[in-house]
Amino acid sequence: MPQSQASGIIRFGVFEVEPQTGILRKHGVRIRLQERPFRVLLALLEKPGDVVTREELRQKVWEGLAFGDLDHSLNIAINKIREALRDSPETPRFVETLPSRGYRFIAPVEGAPTTAAPEPLSAPPPPERPPGKRRWWMWAAAVPILAATVWLLAPQREQELPMIPVPLTSYPGIENSSDFSPDGTQVAFQWDGEKQDNFDIYVKVIGADPPLRLTRDPAVDWSPAWSPDGRQIAFLRKLDTEHSVIYVVPPVGGPERKVAEVRIGNLPPYSLELSAGRQLSWSPDGKWLATIDRGPPDQSPGVFLIPVEQGEKRRLTTVRTSGFDLAPDFSPDGRSLAFIRCEAGYTACELFLLDLDSNYAKMDPRRLTKEATAMTGLSWTEDGKQLVFSGFGNPADNTLWRVPPSGMARAQPLAFAGEKAHSPANSRRGRRLAYSRGVTDYDLWQIDARGSLKRLVASTFHEISPQFSPDGRKIAFMSQRTGASQIWIANQDGLDAQQLTYGSLYSGTPRWAPDGRSIAFDSLGADGRWDIYVIDAAGGQPRRMTRQPGDNYVPSWSNDAKWIYFGSTRGGRDEIMRMPASGGEPTQITAKGAHTAFESPDGAAIYYTKTDSVERPDALWRIPVGGGTEHQVLKSVFKRAFAVVDDGIYYVPGPGPGGTTSLQFLDFTSGKSRALAQIEGHLSMGLAVSPDRKRFVISRSVQWGSDLMLVENFR
Repeated sequence: MPQSQASGIIRFGVFEVEPQTGILRKHGVRIRLQERPFRVLLALLEKPGDVVTREELRQKVWEGLAFGDLDHSLNIAINKIREALRDSPETPRFVETLPSRGYRFIAPVEGAPTTAAPEPLSAPPPPERPPGKRRWWMWAAAVPILAATVWLLAPQREQELPMIPVPLTSYPGIENSSDFSPDGTQVAFQWDGEKQDNFDIYVKVIGADPPLRLTRDPAVDWSPAWSPDGRQIAFLRKLDTEHSVIYVVPPVGGPERKVAEVRIGNLPPYSLELSAGRQLSWSPDGKWLATIDRGPPDQSPGVFLIPVEQGEKRRLTTVRTSGFDLAPDFSPDGRSLAFIRCEAGYTACELFLLDLDSNYAKMDPRRLTKEATAMTGLSWTEDGKQLVFSGFGNPADNTLWRVPPSGMARAQPLAFAGEKAHSPANSRRGRRLAYSRGVTDYDLWQIDARGSLKRLVASTFHEISPQFSPDGRKIAFMSQRTGASQIWIANQDGLDAQQLTYGSLYSGTPRWAPDGRSIAFDSLGADGRWDIYVIDAAGGQPRRMTRQPGDNYVPSWSNDAKWIYFGSTRGGRDEIMRMPASGGEPTQITAKGAHTAFESPDGAAIYYTKTDSVERPDALWRIPVGGGTEHQVLKSVFKRAFAVVDDGIYYVPGPGPGGTTSLQFLDFTSGKSRALAQIEGHLSMGLAVSPDRKRFVISRSVQWGSDLMLVENFR
């Protein structure tokens, strides 16, 4: 059969392919890919950017196979390739489908293979050569090795030096949102401190420790931005869920000066998994700060220019009510302002460019990227010829990309950054790039009736949102172990995990139907909207339940299985809806904001969370199913971690000092809570309670934080 071969390794993005051995690696870790899908991948890599027809693939991989059988086999192979590469058919980064024609590999490829003579995938060893000829071949093979050695030992020009990330910080907790001093020798950044108890602004000389702490206010300080003359660092101080204040402070420490108050809104600047990046950028003349502001309550949010000394705010962009702008950044020459515009949370964003005149008057913004995806930070390169941004994946697994400001070009990945890369920052001198890299991994842990913890389900990626089946024999959960976030089912002991959903980049929050035959979940569509789906617990094609405007998320079932509750933004604010389990128009239950809901066992009420403050866990509330007055039940529930039973509520409150928390039970009769088990480590979403109430499952991480990485000679 024909086969693609190459003289060396083929690279694209964070992946490497070894044609001779049939090995696919991601960040150096081998990824399982069967023989025929691997050969299809090689055939596409032979012609990057060109269409490979189905007939060509049949000749290369399935010679002699009938077309009827080819369709099924090829579809399976392409799906396995996409699963291995974490690619999506709706918004492909690697393999693009051209209906009725074939497929095309659309990402940049290094070391593309050439077509070789037909031979099997595992070729037999070559025949023995006479000794004299063997020596000749040994010398011939040694020549390129000697040449490579000479090249490595010889002085290299700057542009040939490799771009290798090295740790810039390695402190406990979260270091994020960095910015270089004008000379490129220092970095300002936010850090939650040695005790992870508060975010403040720090300054670090590259190559030296410890950092200098600039701020000590108990509020969250974030998004530092160095002035062009190097004399001030601007930063944001969060007052509440809506308001922040811009301050400036000398980079050596000293008194802070208030510049302006802005209504940035509910951005997660302090979140490890959803770092929104820097939200302040100085104009090159030092007179203005670009940031996000919502202006008066009756106006839409957008990018504003804030005068540093005196003057009036200037609005530069206007966004629809359902959207928002992020991360404005002036170009080095001040003639342009790049920013991110999101239409549906952080999962449907695009990169835009706003041209400015000499007075910073706005022109019409133009779109730079070709598809909506997750984006969480951007920065201009030193020469102003590229924009680096974080995106193209789950927000928790974003990597770094670059795109020229000329418009509508395909973004190129920065393979060295890897996953969980956020908040890029380029120096204005010195050709340096800094970014934040997450180092977290959540696994499922079981707590028994004695309060003992043991790891139940684990991988090197996240496992969150567990729930026991009604008979207690299975656990459904969300896992990222294949790259995309999907629904998995395991036995009650955590063994024999099987993937249930495929296709979407992100599916999560599984909820068992009362009869155990179906599972409801939420999933992100190609349009960037979340919707509710139901799938048979044995597998199959999911059934889409919601098609209304806005995001629809976090489902749960009524106890009689007639209704599905879910959160929705269709009215412009998070509220709880319910719809018939057989399908139909939903009706609204809550009216004052709500997010995650479970029905009481008697079916008379629903218990739900709603955010009291973005810095604190959710409060838990109760309202009759038929409507009425809501009542607060608990002041603190951490990340959807509650379960309602006949006589009370199991829940996990927000972490206390030192990050510790506990599993607790609220007794309806006494109205008091008692602790069942202490929990250390950082938690993620969900709490599962077995039907016999003897086992509890949480999502917990023992490794949690983010570090700043530095790349020298960035180009």
